Amino acid sequence: MKITNTFIFSLLLVFSYGSVYAETLNVAVHEFCPYLCESTKESGKEGYVAEVLTAIYEPAGYQLKFHRVHYDRGIHDTEQGIYDGMPMLNSRSSKKMVMSKEPCGVLIQNFYVKKGNPWKYEGLKSLESIKVGSVLGYNYSALDPDYEAYLDK
Repeated sequence: MKITNTFIFSLLLVFSYGSVYAETLNVAVHEFCPYLCESTKESGKEGYVAEVLTAIYEPAGYQLKFHRVHYDRGIHDTEQGIYDGMPMLNSRSSKKMVMSKEPCGVLIQNFYVKKGNPWKYEGLKSLESIKVGSVLGYNYSALDPDYEAYLDK
């Protein structure tokens, strides 16, 4: 029960005051399955974050309209007021949006390699011999400021 209350509180903080009272909430979402999924690729499933948002807001009389956008575009457009909110942000994703101080889920960052590849992450130095993929616009400094600085370089 505590997680649900924290999640509801977090969502109310993320959505702007005026938008919460609108009939339709326009939500920017990016593909990050299983949190937020492209339903056409996942047998109609939107991801558990979309399901939780729907379970909270539809019974309260709001309609949710999910807009699939790139992560960095979603942040920019939400900051500009084009969207009412954007889930799945960390505390350093935006200086303009209101974020909850309480986490509403756990996200663990990992490195993955092709089967048979012996590489293992052993600090930033171990990244110099490989190519790293990351989400454009995502701020990793909440997880590791040194890793964010490495990506910025």
